[in-house]
Amino acid sequence: IKDMRGGQLYNSRFGERMKGQGIFAELISQRFHLAAKKFGMNIRSSEPLDCSQFSPPIQAGDQLSLL
Repeated sequence: IKDMRGGQLYNSRFGERMKGQGIFAELISQRFHLAAKKFGMNIRSSEPLDCSQFSPPIQAGDQLSLL
């Protein structure tokens, strides 16, 4: 972990804390993208998230819709 974080265990800088740097981080990234391609996962999709497909969970006592 320290090799990917410039010698530190954690990087608190915004936009960088979830990314590593250096040889090992690049190797892990390449392996992930190869595996995603192998299993047909489109991880670089530019389509925006369709939030209309989500709804709040039903709470106890709520009446269900007939639709």
